[in-house]
Amino acid sequence: LAPGAGKAELSVDASTLGAAADARLALAAGEEKTLPLQPGEKLPDGRYEIRLKGELRKDGLRIPLDRKLSVLLTAAAVGENRIPANAQSKEGQFWWHDADTAVTYSADACRVVTDAVRGGALRTRRPLPVIPGERYFFSARVRGKGLLRVLFAERNAKGELLRQKENFLNLTLDEKEFREVSSEWTAPRETASLQINLYEWKTEGWFEVSECRFLRLSDDLPAMRLIRQVRAAEVRQAPVIDGDLANWGEAAFHTITGVRMRDYRGEEDLAASFAARWKDDVIFLAVKVRDDVSTQGEDPFHSYATDSVQVAFDVGNRKIASETAQFTFAQIGGRPSVYRHKTVTTPDITEGYRVGASPEGVRCAVKRLGNDTLYEIAIPARAIVPTFRFTPGQLIGFSILVNDNDGNGRKGYLEWGGGLGDNAGSLHFGGMIFEGAK
Repeated sequence: LAPGAGKAELSVDASTLGAAADARLALAAGEEKTLPLQPGEKLPDGRYEIRLKGELRKDGLRIPLDRKLSVLLTAAAVGENRIPANAQSKEGQFWWHDADTAVTYSADACRVVTDAVRGGALRTRRPLPVIPGERYFFSARVRGKGLLRVLFAERNAKGELLRQKENFLNLTLDEKEFREVSSEWTAPRETASLQINLYEWKTEGWFEVSECRFLRLSDDLPAMRLIRQVRAAEVRQAPVIDGDLANWGEAAFHTITGVRMRDYRGEEDLAASFAARWKDDVIFLAVKVRDDVSTQGEDPFHSYATDSVQVAFDVGNRKIASETAQFTFAQIGGRPSVYRHKTVTTPDITEGYRVGASPEGVRCAVKRLGNDTLYEIAIPARAIVPTFRFTPGQLIGFSILVNDNDGNGRKGYLEWGGGLGDNAGSLHFGGMIFEGAK
């Protein structure tokens, strides 16, 4: 209760949650209390109404209170993928298919062969719980031959079919490279669950599915902050920046899969992965690049046009495009090069915080071993934004790309996150979460 507001006596009706129907609560001015409410068993995901009723007493006055609060009850947090990590394996038992559909499983993908008579399809074994009015995101990496369709079957609380969106998504497949099919969807009124179907109909062909995601979005964050995330673990000892990635031990490397390149010849042409750590307000990045042709640039400013790594940070997490800090790391004349291409406007002029080569505190080592180029990078928080500091549990916008030049100009790039290579901006960045030390 707000200071100076007097006293309040309230009854809390949470019967819609299956909880006690008349919990009573008394509050003095400036007092705050937590009232635990235990939902009933097997309560489906959804929005429920709690009613607060009572009176406010101050200076001899009795003011009646009657408020209705809407609460969201769900077992899945915002951004949590509802499709298991092993959903594309036979052991995952997430997808179901007809007995006569030709399906094979590998460690992380599921392959369906179709013909002009029976077609072929996968669908979720059980419908996924959803909440009317909430925004969701579906994506999968696919490849194959033919036209892949995605069907959404919407069901009510009784499991009855409400409607089907038979061509929610359509994608002409590529036989060699995985492509991402994705879309946002808002659960309509009365829809309590969703069944996802991936199929080809009366087509001589095949499709392969990997890395499926279905998650609830947030109204407070750009969608991509939840859809693509990397975790930077806090370490007790900072890595030595020498290009030797052996000291990264069992760090989780994330494959950079977004291909934007002409005449791309697959992983032997260019492949990359990265890992992230942090300690004492410094973020450390390790980047492994497989590149059949190594090319060095001539000046730091144009290093993005040669073999290089670019990274960008958005510390604001706003749902409008924000200013970002951007860096490029490369080899120039046989030596590591760092160039800060963009800075964020700050209230005060900070000495050394400007666009240009060799930004203060930023370090990089580059090592070439056969067809592999290894980058090891250290970026202080103050080099991103002078007033910025890292904290455990923090989420910021992040994007990384690897440029490729085989000697005849920039061919293109691989990107994780988005918004950097095409200048689409911070709303397309992925998310980086700073984990506390374990």
